[in-house]
Order: sequence, then C-alpha cells, then structure tokens
Amino acid sequence: MIAFEGVTKRFAGGGDRAALADLTLEVAAGETLCLIGGSGSGKTTALRLINRLIEPSAGAVRVDGRDVADANPLELRRGIGYVIQSGGLFPHLTVAGNLELLPELVGWSPAKRRERALELLERVRLDPDEFAQRFPNELSGGQQQRVGVARALALDPPIVLLDEPFGALDPITRRELQREFRDLAADGSRTFVFVTHDLAEAFTLGHRVALLDGGRLQQVGTPAELREQPANEHVARFVREQEGL
Repeated sequence: MIAFEGVTKRFAGGGDRAALADLTLEVAAGETLCLIGGSGSGKTTALRLINRLIEPSAGAVRVDGRDVADANPLELRRGIGYVIQSGGLFPHLTVAGNLELLPELVGWSPAKRRERALELLERVRLDPDEFAQRFPNELSGGQQQRVGVARALALDPPIVLLDEPFGALDPITRRELQREFRDLAADGSRTFVFVTHDLAEAFTLGHRVALLDGGRLQQVGTPAELREQPANEHVARFVREQEGL
C-alpha cells in the first residue's frame, strides 16, 4: 500500500544532516505500522512525506504503486485521513460542521453529510444528540481527539496517518482511546501509519514497529522481533530503557 524507496529529506538550514536518510520501507495493506524514535529521529518527517505535506529531496514515496510526486496533492489527501496531536478541529465550526467539512468539499448533499457525521460520532462513541452541536472548546481533550479521528474517516479513506494523536492526553484517557483504536483497526480494511514516542503504545497498537534514530531506520519488525532479536545495540538499548529493564 505504501512504499518508501531510498527516501532522503533535507531541510534548508539543516547543514549536512538529513532529517531522513535513505529510507526504504514498505507498509502492507491493512497493516498498522508504528513509527517510533526520539525527538529528531525522522518519524514525523516520514509520515508527512506520504501525503505530500513535504517533498522528498531524493528517492520516491509510492501509494498503491503510484509515485505521490505524480499525484494531485488535493486528490491524494482526500484518500488519506490525517490526525494530529491537538485534533486540529476548526474552533468556529460545531462538531457536526467539522465532520461534514470534507464531504461538503467533494460535493455530498447536506442530508448525506449530516447522516455521515452522525454515523461517525457513533463510531467513536460520542452520542450524536449530545455532541453534534457542541463546539470544540466545549469538549475534553479525549473527546476532541475522538472527533479528530472521526473526521479523518469522513471520506472512508483506505489510509490513515496519525501523528502522536494521544500524546497530550492523561494516561487513563490515552489507554481508553488506544483500546478504541485497536477496535477500529481490527477488521484490516484500512492501512494505518501511527507516529508515537511511546514504545508501549507502539507495541500495543502496531502489527509492526519501525524504529528510527537520527533519520535512519534502525529496525522494522514485530514487537517480539524488536524485543528478542534487536538489529543492533541502539535498538536493544532503546527497548530496555523504554521498558524499564
């Protein structure tokens, strides 16, 4: 579904250091791949290359076999849901208005948009009668994130990108949303790429985990493979430190 082919990304003013260096990585259809690493490891850079929020300096990113550089950015992004840490909701729109925005842009009728918004609220376990007409500032952090996830699903995209979506939440809310995410991903109908700095979260949610450091891929594998067959000392140390061993 998604392939990085020798991808390098350099930012202006970054000197000789690449934010991402020669990344080759594939994400299978229906898979949840978690990208993990410390600050500056390149995980968010990799994520943002998929939907062309940034462009590679070298190499290619392919979605369903097609180089994203050849795709119309707006059309590409309509087929890729995107969730950020803060939820990214428009404060002047109600919850229903936020959920109806993308369907409106692609020409859905008002009745179809409203039906989809109410359906999405039920999917993320928010009562439509209670929440549809609220504004974002009337929601808790966890509720805002639920709406952010729902909005990413509005056009039923085959791919959803999530950039540390639960990172700012308290531990109890975070665990609850992790459980709900697992339920959402369980049927394998979508491909998820999930950025996190938390190894426990990556091991809980990911079919596979890709560990980056300094812009380079250190290892990609199942949680068991990273624990039991670390590719190098950095991977072994990262897992030990994150798991408190």
